[in-house]
Order: sequence, then structure tokens, then C-alpha cells
Amino acid sequence: MSTITDNLRDDEASADAVLSAFAQAIETPGGAKLADWIARHPSHARDLTRLAADRWAGDPLPASAATAARMQQIGLAALRACRPAPVPVAATTPLTSLLAAVKAAGLTADTLSAKLDLPVALFWKLHRRLIAADSVPRSLTTALAEAVNRTRDEITAYLQMPPQLAAGASYRSDDAPEVGAQETFAEALRSEPEATDAQRRLWLTEETL
Repeated sequence: MSTITDNLRDDEASADAVLSAFAQAIETPGGAKLADWIARHPSHARDLTRLAADRWAGDPLPASAATAARMQQIGLAALRACRPAPVPVAATTPLTSLLAAVKAAGLTADTLSAKLDLPVALFWKLHRRLIAADSVPRSLTTALAEAVNRTRDEITAYLQMPPQLAAGASYRSDDAPEVGAQETFAEALRSEPEATDAQRRLWLTEETL
């Protein structure tokens, strides 16, 4: 048994193979130490611990009720240790840049657009708030919020802010340039040359805000 288990690797053995070998080792006196198995197969730690806890909890009492209870406590304690610690919820900063939120989520404008099945040109229009907020499909704002780890209300509030000029643009006039009137999402999608027929069918039939 030791030869079999020593040769199992996480990058080669499937979860079933690891758990099957562990289950067999449990049946051999002194043949299975949970800590050793978790150390060898950390990616299967949770399943190994569950299997051990179930096995110890369901067996006839090995010696006494106290011994059985202690074994079960060890298994459950190991299971809790394998669970990821809860991530504290920190107050998020106000959403003032959709692009910044995308970057904070480890994405780019291109990868996000591909994820949402949206022409990238429409992402930039949403980022600059050149599209009327009340014309944006509800499912798009929901998917966008999930992709950048924000709430749908935050995305909606962002889109309702005034339009902004392209970053880095320079102007000769001393007067502040004005942004043209917003267009609807449907208008932007229909006029976008890079939009596919499938994207138009997908988004033009969606319920808006």
C-alpha cells in the first residue's frame, strides 16, 4: 500500500484515485494518517478530511465512546482548518471609473468585452457614459457588476453620471469642450460595425433598466 500511495501525485492522479487509495489505507491499521495525506495531496485536503470524518464517525466504537468522540473531533477540526478563512468585507471606494474597476478585477477592456459578448467599442462608450443609462439592458449591468466585483446599483449609479470626454484629449480652445448628446444602447449597438448579428440578437431583446 505504501508503494502505491507514495507514487500518487496531485498532477497525475485523479481525485478518485487519491480518495480510493486513502479509503483503502484507512482499513489498514496504522496505514493512513490524515495529516500525511493532506501534506502529499493538498489540493484534495477537503475531500480527504471529509472521507476521514465520515469513516471515523460511522465505524463501530474502536475502544470506547471517548476515543471515538476524540477521533471525530480531530477529523472535524481538520475539516474546519481546510476551509478558507472568511474574507473581511472592506468598504469599497466609490466607483468613479469603469476602466479602473475592470483593471482591479484583473481584466482588460478586451477581455471583459469578450466575457460579456459585447463589442469593445460599446464598453468604452459605457466607460465614458456616452450611452443613456436607462437604455442599457438590465442583464448587462448585472453581468458587468459581477465581472468587476461591484453591485448592480453601483454600476447603474455610475452610468447615470454625466458623460465624460476621452482621457488625454487636448483642445486648443480655452472654453471647456462639451460632450454630445448621449445615444441609446440600441442605437450604439446597431451602428457599431464590429458588432455581430448574434450580439445584436442577444442584447437588443433584453429588458432595460
